[in-house]
Amino acid sequence: MSFPPTYSALLPVGEARLEHTPSRHSHRHSDNDTWLKKDGRIAIALSQQDRNAPIPVYGRRGNIHGAMLFDDRNLVESVSIKLLGQIRVGALGEERVVNMVDAAISLWPIQNGTLHEACPSALPFSIDLPSNFQDPDDKTSKPLAPSIDVRLNGLEALVDYALLVRIQEKKGHSAYRIFNRDSQQVGIIRIPLIYRPAYRPSEPVLEHPAFLESVKVVPESWKQSITYVKTKTASVYADPISCSLFFPSVQVFAISEPIPIHVQMTSTLSSLLLFFPARNGPPSPTDSTKHFVLKLIRRYNIEINGKTTSRSAAIGAAVLQPVPPLASSSPPGVGQDALDHMDWAAELYCNPDVTVGSFSSSGCCVKDYIVLEVYPHPTSPFVKTTLAVGVTIVTDPWTDGA
Repeated sequence: MSFPPTYSALLPVGEARLEHTPSRHSHRHSDNDTWLKKDGRIAIALSQQDRNAPIPVYGRRGNIHGAMLFDDRNLVESVSIKLLGQIRVGALGEERVVNMVDAAISLWPIQNGTLHEACPSALPFSIDLPSNFQDPDDKTSKPLAPSIDVRLNGLEALVDYALLVRIQEKKGHSAYRIFNRDSQQVGIIRIPLIYRPAYRPSEPVLEHPAFLESVKVVPESWKQSITYVKTKTASVYADPISCSLFFPSVQVFAISEPIPIHVQMTSTLSSLLLFFPARNGPPSPTDSTKHFVLKLIRRYNIEINGKTTSRSAAIGAAVLQPVPPLASSSPPGVGQDALDHMDWAAELYCNPDVTVGSFSSSGCCVKDYIVLEVYPHPTSPFVKTTLAVGVTIVTDPWTDGA
């Protein structure tokens, strides 16, 4: 028996939407919400936006729909709007700017309109965010980059979107102006916008993430990355310790969902005792949790004039917890030269302030990694070891409850 394919309104990584008709339930806020900004004797209203949000938020191919409301339409000579989107990166005194969006529309006076016709009190407008732009370097089409503002140890990366409204007053109304500003007949209102395109994994993360149980039933659901913990000097003899990091094979995870992690260290019992020499008996996983650091690392790479600058920051962390059976539960009579293993598990989350997933655009790339750092006991002959695995962080889970 074959099962029907699964469907979702959100795009998996690597796919593009050819056409989209928004439904009335597709928004995370009420369709009747209106975001409002006032400046002098003019108000700008943006429909289908959270009225309490400090900055309007739009998704992929978002339609910026709204209206300008004038206290006195007879003061208005002309009105135009411009949608701008830029990538600005900087490091070591150098800067690079990439224009992704630059679209302008004249709203008033309308073409073929009457010369002395007054501007309407409510002037509607609509402008679409494109889904792609042309990379100025390789001339290829790339998705618009999501909004970010990163300043990290001399590296700056800003992806900025804004709607500019330009209004020119009619002459001869110096005592009563639109903007309440002296000697100003042309005013520009800048409205910052957040661009947050939605992506989801192509398949769900494990429904039952207990590794020691699920790996026997669905081994293809897990991937394994291995490193070996070495001794400080060759003169110290000890059997190598294999350190395995297990994680879901999909390797694409939503910001809001946990990433199940399993860590296993395998070696002879004598080597495990050398790694955790704090106890006289077999090592205890409970005591050894302090010897591991598990975190999500985000790496920002920017390129200016052919030179790449990188900085990293932690965007999530978790504490590994011991998983039985313990090394101390080896059957009686098993010697210290017999292979044994110790296991830990954790659920790794992104920090609450993470709103943007992994992406790559012109001169700016954001990559994410699961990083495991292993710290032996100070008196142990083994050295610190680090294991990193590249993953993709996306905005939405596989199933969307909206």
